[in-house]
Amino acid sequence: MPSSGAHVQLALAPARLGRREASALARDWVEARARSAWDGVRAEPAPASWAWARTGPGKPFLAEWPEFDFSISHCGPYVGVAFADAACGLDLEVAGRSVDLSVARRFAAVERDYILTAPPALAPERFLEVWVKKEAYLKWLGQGLGAGLGSFSVLDPGRLGVTFARLAPGPRGDLVGWVCLGGAGPNDSDLEPAETLSQDWITIPG
Repeated sequence: MPSSGAHVQLALAPARLGRREASALARDWVEARARSAWDGVRAEPAPASWAWARTGPGKPFLAEWPEFDFSISHCGPYVGVAFADAACGLDLEVAGRSVDLSVARRFAAVERDYILTAPPALAPERFLEVWVKKEAYLKWLGQGLGAGLGSFSVLDPGRLGVTFARLAPGPRGDLVGWVCLGGAGPNDSDLEPAETLSQDWITIPG
């Protein structure tokens, strides 16, 4: 079963968020949640300030608490942070954006067929599903895209030993978001958000 205690904090801005603004917001959320969680597991006081570091492949973590699990994603007007009791991976995209379906030829064979044999109106949606799941899985692993997009299939999460939880589409209805959690789900199927994680939204005023 998936990791318990999974939670996603999300924000919607009135326009595209800059990388610096999105990063600052995500860092504030991570540090606030870490400070709150620290008191329940550590005897000593929480650090007055947190030092951020990155693994070799680039996954961020808190230097004072490397075991504190979170995953950050930012796309367009959206920024999100997933938290869980064990490793997690979050990726976000905006539905309806232009996609290059030829990229699917770099995916695993079953994923290529899933996308390229779909009706034309459905193919971009399937492409984004696979792409976002792949990004989320690689973040769960703590690796980058250099791991090879065709070396694994996210359409068979049970074989990967993970579960993918789909996020709700958000206030505008155009968010494509998936969280990757350790542990295969029932029948290796995708889980609805309510079955796996909670979500909190804030709206950034314009």
